[in-house]
Amino acid sequence: GWDQTKGGRSSCACAQSTVVAKPLTWDLMLPGGKGQVVPKIDEIARPPHSLLRVKTSRFPAGQNLQFQSETKKISYPGGVMTDSALSFAAFERHGWESPETVAAYHALAPQITTQSAQAMLDAADVTDGKRVLDIACGAGYLAHGAALRGADATGVDFSLAQVALARQHYPSLNFEQGDALSLPFAQHTFDAVVCGFGMCHVADPQAALNEAFRVLKPGGRLAFSVWAGPQRALAFGVLYAAIARHGTADVGLPQGPAFFMFSDHAVAASSLQAAGFADIEVAEAPQFMRGRDPGELFDNIRQGSVRAAATLKAQSPQAIAEIRKALGELAMRFTNDGEFAVPAPAVVSSGMRPRN
Repeated sequence: GWDQTKGGRSSCACAQSTVVAKPLTWDLMLPGGKGQVVPKIDEIARPPHSLLRVKTSRFPAGQNLQFQSETKKISYPGGVMTDSALSFAAFERHGWESPETVAAYHALAPQITTQSAQAMLDAADVTDGKRVLDIACGAGYLAHGAALRGADATGVDFSLAQVALARQHYPSLNFEQGDALSLPFAQHTFDAVVCGFGMCHVADPQAALNEAFRVLKPGGRLAFSVWAGPQRALAFGVLYAAIARHGTADVGLPQGPAFFMFSDHAVAASSLQAAGFADIEVAEAPQFMRGRDPGELFDNIRQGSVRAAATLKAQSPQAIAEIRKALGELAMRFTNDGEFAVPAPAVVSSGMRPRN
């Protein structure tokens, strides 16, 4: 089994025996994902003290983790993609080319996601003089953070709207449009690769890890972040539990990878190993969604997302009112001195391309 401890980093030194980590059936019925049981909202919104413990996992030596999936595959340049993944990819691209969505996201999300930026850069061993690639760079915050450490940073995103915003924010850095599944770079180009909260937006996360491995130099490190699971990233947990209770998650969205797939430490480690990575580490980084008006929590999710926003758009007015109420109550539960701080931790996974 896997040892879950507090503090420190997780590591995976894998060899010999085989442990199979299959994709999980998630506790929440998520749009574009699969699930059966919806937990009660009160079971998700636990008191703050239980959410401030940093969760880590250790993967002992002698375990060869394998991530299995069964999919119908078709060809595409640079690899394979399922037919459902094709429609998911088109859905994501269309959503993130909206200037309104991009502007709303970058008015809100960086206040949260940049809280784990230093942990990401540390996990990728980003230091002075290294060449760094930021995949799914958005407005370029991680690339900028790498540059502040003296690195030569490049950002890539499938959205031209995101690339334009990154160039506007950081004109001295290089940003390009490109697909995480077929990166426009030669192998062994970068000393480090980072991807902040981008994996849930790609149709084939394993292929994205394979591509990151390809462009890394031997000895280089990849680090990527995702949201922690719904019982720790509480806004998402309460959101989808409220949708299931008062509305419906079956709104006709194209099915894509499970939103919380890499929130599971074992799945993240096994996928990294499947791509060829060694010296694998997985750890949780604390983050908080902050604000003063409890209604902001609902508004921020609706305005600055693609998958969640499309799900909310399909709900009835009555369901929307109940979902807004549930998120407002969550914000109130974590309010102190007129400001709420709802836990929204990140899971940061990293690995090294072997030197030989």
